[in-house]
Amino acid sequence: MLALQLGSADYTVQIVRFKLAAPFEDPSRPKGVGLTALALGALILINFIRGLFHLFGGNLAALPLFEQLFIRGGECLELLLIWNYWKGQDWGRIFVLLWSFVVAARELSILIDRDGSLVSLMSQPVRFFHALLAMFLLYFLNTRRVRAWFKKVSATAASLIHQQLVGKLCTAVEKSGDGSVDVWRLAFEHDAELILHCPWRIAMDDNLAFASNTAPEIPFDEEQPLHLLQNLRVKA
Repeated sequence: MLALQLGSADYTVQIVRFKLAAPFEDPSRPKGVGLTALALGALILINFIRGLFHLFGGNLAALPLFEQLFIRGGECLELLLIWNYWKGQDWGRIFVLLWSFVVAARELSILIDRDGSLVSLMSQPVRFFHALLAMFLLYFLNTRRVRAWFKKVSATAASLIHQQLVGKLCTAVEKSGDGSVDVWRLAFEHDAELILHCPWRIAMDDNLAFASNTAPEIPFDEEQPLHLLQNLRVKA
């Protein structure tokens, strides 16, 4: 049984005969992984190009040759790690998390030393982008779906429903079918919906307020579930 808690009152939508026996595959790469990998790669390439100016006597202050070669080698290794991050290797995710933590901690300590002033940080666009990207990655790479994708854990139906519905407002309840099989559609804001091909019920204060599988000879108001659920927000 899968239960959804809506609103601030003691409402529970109980969907019975809903089997979660086997998780199904969710192989698609989360949208943010490709974009963040591209951003990280671009930052490394910018540093690499700046390093070439050092190496071949550009305008920037020169560093010792061995130090330049060591840094360029490290940047090539970083690109390899970013490639594995994009491919979905969990150790690549851990590397990116460590990088994000170091960058965020460094920028936070600098801000504290400068009494929280963002002016100096925002005056350096590349460094400012570094800090924003690091803080975003600390959140993004710890979300449930992203962790599951990197760890090659298949998402269950329950977790996918949770991701789609929690926090959304119920906007409509519709019934269709040929009489032998009823299909209920619960619509939510932002085009989310739950289509039920199974019995379900609404319990209020531990009492039955509505049941979809009422005996055919017992009439019920099809608008009742709409009145009970409309404009309630999914909490869990």
